Amino acid sequence: MRSARSWARLLMVTVVVGVIGLAACDVDDAAYAPLNDQVPPTVSITEYAQSASTLDATVVAEDFISVASVVTELRQAGQLLAVDTTRFTGRTLSATVKTSFLISFQAATTVEIRAVAQDAAGNVAIDVATVNVSPLPGPAPIGMDVQGHDRGGLGY
Repeated sequence: MRSARSWARLLMVTVVVGVIGLAACDVDDAAYAPLNDQVPPTVSITEYAQSASTLDATVVAEDFISVASVVTELRQAGQLLAVDTTRFTGRTLSATVKTSFLISFQAATTVEIRAVAQDAAGNVAIDVATVNVSPLPGPAPIGMDVQGHDRGGLGY
């Protein structure tokens, strides 16, 4: 049977070893070092469709540790026309993001939907889909067109 002095000595040694162990590593190292993530997430544009003055896109992003954000962009000839950013907190292994862009082209044109997924470590993956969009019949819709020009409507 151990004496009180023996138990106190054992407790003191355990505390000292614990303090030395914690002092030897940085707080960030203690929390994140085991997850040295160098693998980018996967991202894919799974669906896209035009419906009158709307272009809808569905993006799926996955990462084995955590998806931090998904950015969906609408581009024409390399120029950014519209963007939608979705950020995630906590551990999100898989995310499905649905985005609708208001479009109003006066002639048939080709646009790109670009999806950019970033994981918690900053690794990035990109997917691009080229889409042929149809012109709208008649005048442009009330509100703002995809290029941000106010058409005299509510302005959004």
